[in-house]
Amino acid sequence: MAVNRAEEVVMPGCSVQEASGEASVREVYAAARTQRGDPTLALYFNDLSGHPVLTQPQEAAIAHRIQDLEVREWVELLSHPPVLAEMIGELRRCLNGAMPKDVRHLVRYPGRYRAAGGRFDGRRWAALRTAAQRMGRQLRDLDCDRVLLGAMLERARWLPQANGSCPPGLKRVVHAASYRQYLARLEAATRATAVEKERFILANLRLVVSVARRYHRGRMTLIDMIQEGNIGLMKAVDRFDIRKGYRFSTYASWWIRHAINRALADKGRAIRIPVHMLDTHQRIQRVLAEHASRSGEEPDEGEVAVQVGIDEEKVHAVRAQSFDPPLSLDRPLGDDEGRRFVDVLPSDDQPSPLEHVCREAWSEEICRLLERLPAIEARILRWRFGLGDDDELTLKEIGDKFQLSRERIRQLQEQALTRIRRQIRGPF
Repeated sequence: MAVNRAEEVVMPGCSVQEASGEASVREVYAAARTQRGDPTLALYFNDLSGHPVLTQPQEAAIAHRIQDLEVREWVELLSHPPVLAEMIGELRRCLNGAMPKDVRHLVRYPGRYRAAGGRFDGRRWAALRTAAQRMGRQLRDLDCDRVLLGAMLERARWLPQANGSCPPGLKRVVHAASYRQYLARLEAATRATAVEKERFILANLRLVVSVARRYHRGRMTLIDMIQEGNIGLMKAVDRFDIRKGYRFSTYASWWIRHAINRALADKGRAIRIPVHMLDTHQRIQRVLAEHASRSGEEPDEGEVAVQVGIDEEKVHAVRAQSFDPPLSLDRPLGDDEGRRFVDVLPSDDQPSPLEHVCREAWSEEICRLLERLPAIEARILRWRFGLGDDDELTLKEIGDKFQLSRERIRQLQEQALTRIRRQIRGPF
């Protein structure tokens, strides 16, 4: 969503002066002093010194130049009559038919070009480029994120490689020398825009450091936060419109903070919680705090759902989710024995104290019952079921030890089990 007013991007606690070039330089020097032990940051801050801060006239000049170059990209894209109909058709598909009104001036030129035998004089070329420029300005304002422009440039590059997928009637056109010249003009316009944007970005890298340093609380390293803020800075350069009347630092600060906050929410936790859940949690907490300050009572989930604008079930699910930071298993308990938290946690693969006591009691009872059996029967049961320290054996293995048949060992086992059952049912 495009931001149209300066007041929409000035966030609380950050004035235009705080985001100015001089403030940014001071923040960079302060960050460099506090991060002297990090060689990566030292190299980064050293590189920043080679990119001076822009003055307001320089900033305005570059911003205007970027806008003109982006319009030029559209002009070059829409100024080749042999593929103009294809480009307009692709625009219609991308915009779902919602075309700028000046498209009516462009749609005439493919037919005029064919009627002229594939040749335009200077007057016709000038008229085509004028119509393309009017259309380009409207498309530039419409395409805030430059996504549409990128898609159209990719389409132009793709056509010569399409082979069987190339639209009918264009195969010969896209392999002609004139089309290669058309692509060369497009690439030159794209490179010129990229050079100016890079210059604008490099001149504002200090602003990212000044914003990132305010958010540095240990959840992410400073260099990672700076890189995330740089992504927001690039987004701001793409979307900045100098005609709105505010400074770039004012506009870019919002995008930089937004990128850093999203990164902290998405990557700053040991256990990741989806960003939309964190946003909903913050809105719910805000409603709870406002209600408590007014009435002194906590509202029920139905009232919260109405004020937040979500289902009651989702309110319940979000409140049931733990948003507290994870606790370390190695943290000390604070007792005199020096134990850690992990030392008092129950283990799933170890028996509980009750289970241990029960097993000991059963073991003693089984030993007492075996003592009442004939020696050979007791030994057969110990080997057959692996009681005590003996290994579990098969009937054949036990028979080999006693030099008896497998069937005879089975009979003795049944006799022993019958004796034990009688002892359990009767008096000991």
